Amino acid sequence: MPPSRRSLHAHTSRPPRSPRRLTVQSLVLVCLVGATGTVAMAHDTVTIDQDGAVRTVATPDGATVAEVLESAGVTTSEHDLVQPGPDAVVDDGDTVVVRTSREIEVETDGRVETVRTTAGTVGEYLASSGLAPTARSARRPGRRRSGASPCV
Repeated sequence: MPPSRRSLHAHTSRPPRSPRRLTVQSLVLVCLVGATGTVAMAHDTVTIDQDGAVRTVATPDGATVAEVLESAGVTTSEHDLVQPGPDAVVDDGDTVVVRTSREIEVETDGRVETVRTTAGTVGEYLASSGLAPTARSARRPGRRRSGASPCV
């Protein structure tokens, strides 16, 4: 019984590849490498500064600030400071600044008022409001010592 064609090829060397086949394979390889490079270059690196905590994220080319923040898991409210604005398109190397707003109590002339601010400290809030800070007012918002409010 003569051996089958398949078993003959299993014991012989591989037939030489045709130039056309090599050309097609080379073109496919070049396209794959080119596409991979294009995808890698289509991403921007953006820095997010959220209340002083800085991190760098990769974002798709042409993404808006809102898209960058959403993909990074950063949620904002209408009271927060976001610069540049949420609709701005970011470029490679840009920095997005987020300052989370918080409520603080300010006592002025014996009257306590709750205000919302993105300042890092009560002293920064008072300075931005044109009020003179006192020694007790230069604390971080939201941190109370035994129920005391900053005074002016």
